[in-house]
Amino acid sequence: MAGITAIYVDADTFTVTRDRTSDFIVGRRVKANCGADGYKYGTVESSSYSSPNTTVNLVSTNDDLTSNLAEVWYGSVKPGDEGNIAEHPHTGDEGDGYSIGRYSVDHNETDQGAAGNGNTIKAFVDAIGSDSATIYLRHNSGSATTTYTLTTNETIPSNITLEIERGAVIDGAGTLTINGSLKIGAYKVFGSSITIVYSGPVNPLQWGAVGDDATDSTVAFQSAIDAGSGAVILFPGTYRTTDTIVISTIGKQMFSLGGRDHVKIKGDHVLGPVLQIIVRQVILKHFMIDASTTRNAAAVDTDNYGLMIGGATAGSLTFGKYENLVINRQPSHSIYMGSYGPGTIFSQVGVQYGRGHGFMFDDGTLAGDTPSRNGQVKLLYCRSDENGGNAINLAQANQTCYRFEVENFECTNNAWNTDIASLIDAQIILRGENFKITLSAFGDAFYDRTTMPNGDDRYAKANEGNGIYIATASEHIELVNNRYINLTKSVDAQNGINGLIIHNSYNRPLQSVGFSIGTTCVGVDINVPNDTYFTTVLDSDTAGGKLKIGDLEYLIRADTAHWQLNGAFVSKTISSGVVNIEAAALNISGEGAAADTVANIRFAFGKYIPDGYVLRIVNENAYNITVDHGAGNLYTKTGANVVMGQNEGITFIGLNEKLYEI
Repeated sequence: MAGITAIYVDADTFTVTRDRTSDFIVGRRVKANCGADGYKYGTVESSSYSSPNTTVNLVSTNDDLTSNLAEVWYGSVKPGDEGNIAEHPHTGDEGDGYSIGRYSVDHNETDQGAAGNGNTIKAFVDAIGSDSATIYLRHNSGSATTTYTLTTNETIPSNITLEIERGAVIDGAGTLTINGSLKIGAYKVFGSSITIVYSGPVNPLQWGAVGDDATDSTVAFQSAIDAGSGAVILFPGTYRTTDTIVISTIGKQMFSLGGRDHVKIKGDHVLGPVLQIIVRQVILKHFMIDASTTRNAAAVDTDNYGLMIGGATAGSLTFGKYENLVINRQPSHSIYMGSYGPGTIFSQVGVQYGRGHGFMFDDGTLAGDTPSRNGQVKLLYCRSDENGGNAINLAQANQTCYRFEVENFECTNNAWNTDIASLIDAQIILRGENFKITLSAFGDAFYDRTTMPNGDDRYAKANEGNGIYIATASEHIELVNNRYINLTKSVDAQNGINGLIIHNSYNRPLQSVGFSIGTTCVGVDINVPNDTYFTTVLDSDTAGGKLKIGDLEYLIRADTAHWQLNGAFVSKTISSGVVNIEAAALNISGEGAAADTVANIRFAFGKYIPDGYVLRIVNENAYNITVDHGAGNLYTKTGANVVMGQNEGITFIGLNEKLYEI
């Protein structure tokens, strides 16, 4: 490897061109090529610059230089734990002294990707070859920053360590690919123009981010994220950003080591999310996303989300994990996830004081993506408080979500912002199929206040809102072991719900209505410990399904009574040969209070009789009622019509959408 051209002065002195006093510092070891006289070794005693040369004086007890001097190299200041290289033995011809263990790059070279005079990154990489070595970028103490410029692309191979001292910065229009080790601290070493490719861990401080709540750290964050597949580690501070930071590398991880309360990314722009994910398998942990006062005042009906998962150019969003995050004061939805994301988990995530929804999920429509049903998502130990929209909103109208599981979720005092178009006053909105919510709590105790706990303004509401709103035609919903506190209704289910289980709910204090059920719902199963805390336990427009209060079981009816003790007879009148089921036992009367024939017994909304459903009919009238075999859905054991006299009855069981006498 070529050295630095040197001119012999005397046995202890030589000169080199340019000001190199920062290279030949006191105590630094020097190796000199004296041609036929061999290599000589010495230690710098002093150096001084007088244009155009630097004069270097060596300790007089070292090897004597000769007039055949041609070139020199310099090495480390000292070895050992406090030095630059490890302790090591010297060869016999080196004498006592310190090793030439690292290759110091000349910052005066115009392009570190070119060979130059032998002191560029390129020259050292080529000269080192397959040996193990360190290329060192040092800071010239005479300036605030020592800049190394890379214009031509260069690669650091796996056998070479790149070490960059605090105060030294590499920048330029080129790309530096680092396949070897990178030895740097949590300080700026990369400029804003250079492209770095590196698979190891990095942090935004290395690109110049400053956690002072003032410096614009957008480019530093984006550069650190784009550097490669390695994790992005966040150090304590409040980092101001002025544009959306996008994660587009599959499997990218970004997290802090000091806990979420110590690291804050604060958006200070009024268009677009603070952080956007457009790829799968991303992991975010242990930090906060906040909004400046300017951002917080922006329009609610925009894409000013805290965290956006999806987008018009997003791919599959599968297997993302978002853990121990807090999203504060966003003008729109705190978290928005659109499109297909099976295997996504939100764990210990808090969203609060936003003016949109806390968690918003849809099929990608809001993101401008090709609609793809969103589902197979889990929320675990999360909470949503004081948000202007719903705590959780699963899909807008005409969209659906599926297979969502919510466990140990807590939400209070949401859904107050009437600036949101078509806002439904409920803590949670479910729209789609296969939802399970368990061990969670919903409340709206402070519905009428105008200031949130953090001091931000909000709209007061006239009444407490509802707990869970289930949109029309949703299917297979299970709500188990949940707490409903300070609400008007615990659950408000709309028309056409297919399969709704509500078990073991805790309701406090007195609520106007526990559970409201729309028309044509199927498979409703409600079980509450008692009815003490309801003015009305159930308000149902659907007949069928069951309600259990304590140890007593009732059949749900569609009239003003709403439910009937199971086993007790309900009187029904035949209408054109048809009787509607409103209990498991029916006392049938003829149309016009006269002898009549019944051919069909069914639920009022036309739903078929479930297999195994047992129904008892009796005739308590003084006239006969005839059961018409096979004309409708009734089949007798004899295969013929059966006439029921006064106080006579028949028991049927449902099978294949028909009722068979047993």
